[in-house]
Amino acid sequence: MNVKQLFFYGIFWSASFAATAQTNYTDGVFILNEDWFGHNNSTLNFLNPETGVFDYLVIQNNPDNAGQSLGCTAQFGAIYGDNMYIISKQDQDSGETDPVSGGRVVVADAKTLKIKKRIPVIFQLNGRSAADGRGFVGVDETKGYIGTSNGIFILNLNSFEITGRITGSENPLITGDESNADGLGPLYNNQIGMMLRTLDYVFAIQQDRGVLVINPETDAIQQVIAGCFSTMTQSKDGTIWVGVNSNSNYQQYPYGTVGEQWDGNQLLKINPYTLQTETIDITLGGINQTWYAWTAGSLCASAKENVLYFTFNESKWDWFTTSKMYRYDIDGGEFTLIYDTEEDQRYFYGAGIRVNPLDDKLYAALYVDNINQTYFFYQLDKNGDRLKVYEPIQRYWFPSLFIFPDNYAPEVTEFSQRTISDTQPVAIDLSAMATDSDNLDAAITKRIIANDNPEALLAVVRNNVLTLTAQENQSATVHVTVRFNSNGKTVDRILTATVSTGTPADVTPPSAPGNLTATPSQTSIALSWTASTDNVGVTGYNIYLDGVRINTVTELNYTVTGLNVATLYTLEVEAFDAAGNKSEIAGVTLKTLDDQTGIETTDVDRPKVYPNPFTDYLVIEATGAGRAVIYNLSGYAVLDVVVTPGSNRIETTSLTQGVYILKIGETVRKIVK
Repeated sequence: MNVKQLFFYGIFWSASFAATAQTNYTDGVFILNEDWFGHNNSTLNFLNPETGVFDYLVIQNNPDNAGQSLGCTAQFGAIYGDNMYIISKQDQDSGETDPVSGGRVVVADAKTLKIKKRIPVIFQLNGRSAADGRGFVGVDETKGYIGTSNGIFILNLNSFEITGRITGSENPLITGDESNADGLGPLYNNQIGMMLRTLDYVFAIQQDRGVLVINPETDAIQQVIAGCFSTMTQSKDGTIWVGVNSNSNYQQYPYGTVGEQWDGNQLLKINPYTLQTETIDITLGGINQTWYAWTAGSLCASAKENVLYFTFNESKWDWFTTSKMYRYDIDGGEFTLIYDTEEDQRYFYGAGIRVNPLDDKLYAALYVDNINQTYFFYQLDKNGDRLKVYEPIQRYWFPSLFIFPDNYAPEVTEFSQRTISDTQPVAIDLSAMATDSDNLDAAITKRIIANDNPEALLAVVRNNVLTLTAQENQSATVHVTVRFNSNGKTVDRILTATVSTGTPADVTPPSAPGNLTATPSQTSIALSWTASTDNVGVTGYNIYLDGVRINTVTELNYTVTGLNVATLYTLEVEAFDAAGNKSEIAGVTLKTLDDQTGIETTDVDRPKVYPNPFTDYLVIEATGAGRAVIYNLSGYAVLDVVVTPGSNRIETTSLTQGVYILKIGETVRKIVK
């Protein structure tokens, strides 16, 4: 193809660091810079692509961050949830003259850039740092992974504390006495490179080993896809793409030297569900290795179209600098050279390019050479046509990565209600339920956070499918809550399922007991009735005395005893079935017969009863003579005494502990021993 002529749609330039300070960084792109090693800590700039205005050193210039900065040689940054995570190789540049403190891990608010946490040392051996920072990936709203030169560490996203290291990811060559200044040795072998969170796994490249497949629930390495790889991305269709490299024999793979002179003319395609792999030959361009002290690499993907972008230099020894940018149409299987800056004498630096997921525009970092302080940032369309050119002030920026704001939460449709009448699994496709305008839809994770009745319904999310399996002999309404997580922003949706896998529920009550008759004596009333009917069967009958259930029987008769003479009572009978359905009540109100013993019955109106609860005795203060009867909860009279006007002490040592019903005349009370 023809080299594009250098035409400035617009050049924007600022003369000092005193650019317009923003308080909310949502309308542009962040540029993370390594800065000049040996002279100062790393920096973060912000570019508004519409106005062309730069905000420089937005971390250090934030008044809330006084005395704080990024670490030395910041190599990776990512926004996850409400925070930005910036990872540096070391915590402090020895040449930094400003009185600031950095960190291998710096966590800042994604909108205000106020630092929330600095972690100078990730891991120690023999009292010295033994893990330089390399990368970060958010796992879920509670944790993230930090890639280092000595394994993958787990970061609590609430406390911002490191809670452990993933077993098997450590660098076996590190002993704790290494120097990180020379760019050689164990700290620069077996490093962790790019990490990606997919629906069911976290993928992480480990130098000299391969792609680690990690279970994000258990933080355990589930599989290793062995090989020599250097960079990785995820395409719109969810596929994982890895840059395949091969090296010279003298480098003794694994555990070779810095990796220069590695060839890269293939892509490894990984199915994120099945983990099946396929090798794709790169017919135009290639993948340069990026392992020296690890950079993220130029391989990146569009969130809007199923295409990849990457830069490549045919020279094996100049892998860090190139003028050529390529596009791979995944669906069409075609590689195309879409940009070449050779005639302009400007070259893509480091990770070089990234695609804005919001508008699909490419951003590229270019420079002249390592001893020139002139840099350029290009904005290009998907075909490589340059839209704008931005020129920052002169400085040894050494840009490492573009970071795009995450302004939008995912949009998630509601579940429809489900009715499940058998035990066959029901599969619900979740892939089209959620979308995110400024993130990759295929990377939106889904997981179950609540199931209010797992005994009735099992629910599992796997491979973008929610599977519901009803259990046998269940009749219930179940609520399953699924959390959709797009780059740390979450939305919950509740699925309601009606499970009916047993005998249909009986909701029909029995008929009311018929022909209820009552025959009183002085202290009892005999009841009888005809049987109720039910669609399934009558289980029994509840007997009520003055509204209080006193017994349950299966016969068609019952005698209520322990009553007062010449006293009005209401008696009721209610039928019920095994499902708990109850009939209408059949009732009768009548008096017991007059007392023939000569004891005059008078109104024992509103007696005082104490103590309550009681132990060995009970005092009843009555205004007239009468009878006090104590019933247990089964309706049986357990104590029957005569009371006289005034204070009556009733001995209760014969009663066991429990709840009783005390009836004195027309008064009914609950008492407790």
